[in-house]
Amino acid sequence: TPIIYEPNKPCRRENVSDSTRDFRKRQALKAARKARGRYHRDRYAENRLFEEQTRFMNEEQKVKEKAKAMLDYFQTTYERDLFATRCQPPENMQRKSNKVLYDRMWGGSRQNMLHSVNKKNL
Repeated sequence: TPIIYEPNKPCRRENVSDSTRDFRKRQALKAARKARGRYHRDRYAENRLFEEQTRFMNEEQKVKEKAKAMLDYFQTTYERDLFATRCQPPENMQRKSNKVLYDRMWGGSRQNMLHSVNKKNL
């Protein structure tokens, strides 16, 4: 590079000195190292936050699944109990469905004194 002469000033060149170049190089390396460290710290923080959120969502999902399983269990138990009570015999005597013959106890003859035709005679 050419030498620059100016009046009342020392001679100089337009290029950068070796010490300045080395200083800037070291600064760039330090900045790159800091940027890498910052990048990795941010990644670790994001991963930690993601794992925490995932754990929380999984716990919530487990609670929901458990509640659904309990609801299904109690619903089926209730339905089975209803079905079982319907299948049980009635507690009191039910009337016969044929209203005309609801007091007829057997298919006996009309001459029998207990037949419904002869009831008014008793």
